[in-house]
Amino acid sequence: MQLRFPVVLAAGLLAGPALAGCDTASGGGATPTAEAPESQADLPEVVARVNGTSILRNEFERAVRSAEVRAGQVVPASLRAAIHDRVLDRLIVFHLLLQEAQARQLVVDDGEIDAEIDRIREDFPSQEDFEAQLSEWGTSLDELRTERRRDMLIAKLIEADVAPRIAVGDEAVRAFYDQHPDQFAETEAVRASHILIEAASDGAPAERDAARARAEAIRSEALAGADFGALAREHSDDRATAAAGGELGFVVRGQTVPPFEEALFALQPGEIGPVTESRFGFHVIRADSRRAARVVPFEEAGDGIRRMLVAQARQALAAELVARLRAAGEIETYL
Repeated sequence: MQLRFPVVLAAGLLAGPALAGCDTASGGGATPTAEAPESQADLPEVVARVNGTSILRNEFERAVRSAEVRAGQVVPASLRAAIHDRVLDRLIVFHLLLQEAQARQLVVDDGEIDAEIDRIREDFPSQEDFEAQLSEWGTSLDELRTERRRDMLIAKLIEADVAPRIAVGDEAVRAFYDQHPDQFAETEAVRASHILIEAASDGAPAERDAARARAEAIRSEALAGADFGALAREHSDDRATAAAGGELGFVVRGQTVPPFEEALFALQPGEIGPVTESRFGFHVIRADSRRAARVVPFEEAGDGIRRMLVAQARQALAAELVARLRAAGEIETYL
């Protein structure tokens, strides 16, 4: 879990992931930026001012580190200038929104913060693990509360400004469905579960034989009536699905490696197939149900279309809000 970056920025509300591209939008009101420093040590103490409020170097550095954590990589030297511009622009947006929330006298009460901290704490096995994570983040509980309060203020501002202006009628939902028929065509699919016993394709024959034997033994237990989900949780090396009992959801043709696909689509609902070898190892596969090719009817698709159109409208209106704040604001940057 990563919380050292304003929530509206981390969620990519108004821009793409910080390390996903190099294009930046300086936006109205911002002074042109100089070439980014060659290293963090060259950063000025104040990297920008937003309506007189300073964005300090340490806040900028935390935002850069947060972007690196989310991307799983350190900012490459060749992209540093562009990434620094992108991160600074997001911090400017954050402060514009925070200032507007404060100007409108929006409030997040202590009870809301308590509930949010409790929600975060629940993601950790124990209080000790939670406190260890705070230490790793280089923050305290009080600082975390302050950060979350600011994030929640901005969320309230966006909701107050944007929500009343969102209007997605039944006609718009139906029009989208009629104009995008390809998006509602579903191919034949099988709902599947599997148990993977890993074995490197170039592994020693003895190791591969041992992996196959394990898979065969697990399959025998499943055929004898053992709970497939429990077997997956205990034995599967597919970490992404083991905790869910090996469930893969609906699988369509072309989605998996050929040996797995061939074995799965040959099964009837409820049937457990023979142990199947792929480059990942050995699979015990169960077909849970089948879905014929079809066009999703409007009655089934309508709610999802509405949610998507509302999300698009929210995004556009939030961008309009930021544009208004930029145009009315005084923004100076010093990178």
